[in-house]
Amino acid sequence: MKHISELIIQDQSGKSLSICLQAFKTGLNSKSEEIAQWTCKIFAKLAFELSDTKLLEEVWRWFTAENGGLFAFGNCIKTHSSIVLYILTALMQISRNNMTELFSFELKRVFTQPLEYLENLSLLLKPLTEMKHAQDEVNKFILPLSPKFYLKFFFEMIFSNNFVDFCEFDY
Repeated sequence: MKHISELIIQDQSGKSLSICLQAFKTGLNSKSEEIAQWTCKIFAKLAFELSDTKLLEEVWRWFTAENGGLFAFGNCIKTHSSIVLYILTALMQISRNNMTELFSFELKRVFTQPLEYLENLSLLLKPLTEMKHAQDEVNKFILPLSPKFYLKFFFEMIFSNNFVDFCEFDY
């Protein structure tokens, strides 16, 4: 990865970054868990190597764009929930400066139904809270979300059709 990141950094046109990201993104949609896992490792390593440059901001813009990397990671979570730790590592590296935005806004764009969002948020937060090096990030970005965020989410869930379907019981 070191050679690829060096080539991306040296590229004057800036096109190599988006070409690489798009090419790597296909691995997240793989049916093979091993390929998806290695793709997550590649994204994490690339974002780590670009973290001291302005290119990480470009990675974030690509990541959150329509049909960007976030949606591919969302599909990867749905398909390969057993590799959530690798997915989470990549997400943390990519959203290094945007953790609050990732968890409070961007993931809601991928998981549009409140229960789906809550399930996947729980799937991601459980290992995140268990990572020693990530506990500062959790305390800094996730825990201080305002009570308005939680209330808004609660009411969205109550008034959505999925919650009504979820609460219906067969007698």
